[in-house]
Amino acid sequence: HAGSHPNAGVMPAIATPYAVRRLTPTECERLMGYPDGWTKIPYRNKPAEQCPDGPRYKALGNSWALNCGQFIFDRIRAVEEIAKELAA
Repeated sequence: HAGSHPNAGVMPAIATPYAVRRLTPTECERLMGYPDGWTKIPYRNKPAEQCPDGPRYKALGNSWALNCGQFIFDRIRAVEEIAKELAA
């Protein structure tokens, strides 16, 4: 597993002056620009409120940070507008 994943399956961590701790799924959601609880989904026939952290971390790892997506889409839109002006 360590060879196929850059972080070897270890959750994101933050260092404080006294300890190193894992980021919570809510903290990860906030860093990526998602609302709190965005990754709480029904999981294995259980309601969203009982979704464990593992699937939430996986969902976050398989998603884009909102500001990165917005940056890319803004640039695509700008290029398309320039192409329209040049074609006219």
